[in-house]
Amino acid sequence: MTFADLDRVSVLLRAMVYVGTIAVAGALTVVASYMIERHTVLNEGRSLLAVLLCVHLVVAHWWFGALRPLRTLLGSIDESASAQAIEDFGRKAMFAVGLLVAAGATILVQLTNWKLDPTSLYQQGFALKLGVFAAILCLAAMNKLLLTPLLLSNPDAGRTRLSRSIGIEAFVAILILLATALAISFAPAVHQ
Repeated sequence: MTFADLDRVSVLLRAMVYVGTIAVAGALTVVASYMIERHTVLNEGRSLLAVLLCVHLVVAHWWFGALRPLRTLLGSIDESASAQAIEDFGRKAMFAVGLLVAAGATILVQLTNWKLDPTSLYQQGFALKLGVFAAILCLAAMNKLLLTPLLLSNPDAGRTRLSRSIGIEAFVAILILLATALAISFAPAVHQ
């Protein structure tokens, strides 16, 4: 490798850091925009909701945003490195999903004031979201507990099945986003 090659690599790495910084700033701006609009602003526990919503959205973006790269990684030649990366993601996801659930549940309780109203369009939308979320949790558990170990013991079968499952998980993630959009298009009953 020559000095010119090293210089090109250095320029490429700096460009990647710059683009990555812009992408993170953009993602955080999107997340922050949710904290200054709609029914979270109307709630008297607005400060708590803002923090919880930020945690909820950052984790959801991290999880859903990782699905495509994880699936792409399964096609890599280095089976050991891809399996290790997927195992690492699974370990981090267990903690992150716990945060996601805790933040989401607290937000829902805060916005509905512990009142179950089956006639509320807002709560119906969230019931739909929770049902789809239960499905993605089952898929994620299957990926971590069954398919990731299969990836280690039988790489060919593991890659094929895990790739298919991650594709389904990405589709279910889109359904969660659609259910969320439906739910938040209505005001919580507490504020109606």
